[in-house]
Amino acid sequence: MLEIDGSPYSGRGTIGRQVGAYAALKGEPPRIRNAPARRRDPGRQVQARVEEGVQVRGDEQLLRTAMENLLGNAWKFTSKTAGAVIEFGTIPAGNAMVHCYVRDNGAGFDPSSVGKLFRPFSRLHPSEDFPGTGVGLASVQRIVERHHGRCWAEGRPGRGAVFHFTLPAESAGKR
Repeated sequence: MLEIDGSPYSGRGTIGRQVGAYAALKGEPPRIRNAPARRRDPGRQVQARVEEGVQVRGDEQLLRTAMENLLGNAWKFTSKTAGAVIEFGTIPAGNAMVHCYVRDNGAGFDPSSVGKLFRPFSRLHPSEDFPGTGVGLASVQRIVERHHGRCWAEGRPGRGAVFHFTLPAESAGKR
């Protein structure tokens, strides 16, 4: 699960206000064990790899929503995968943005359908296989864009997916 500024529900910002709000994206396997998805399927074995200490600038509540959607999708789309792995990390960006990603080794998707992923109510998999409304990734995209970032995805059927997104670094905008 996601931890913001050391606690799942603490923070300095308010919805709709970016200036002065700093979020630490930090997840830990113990927190993932307590996530709502884990409670619905307590016997499921998933290896979680989480980069610690990732600092970004943004609205804590919105970023928590985005991360919960991305991690929830990774959990859902690895539900039929033996040896499931979910990973959150960063890739050096060399600028005022932090390049984050959520990767899994689950169902994946046909790369030719990538344009549909962030469209509201658009689904690439039958709801009988993977339930959902088709609004999670559209919400993620709106949240990331609201923070002047961007998001994109890569995937292959049966080989998993990687959802990339950029957010302002903690130091961005500080004077």
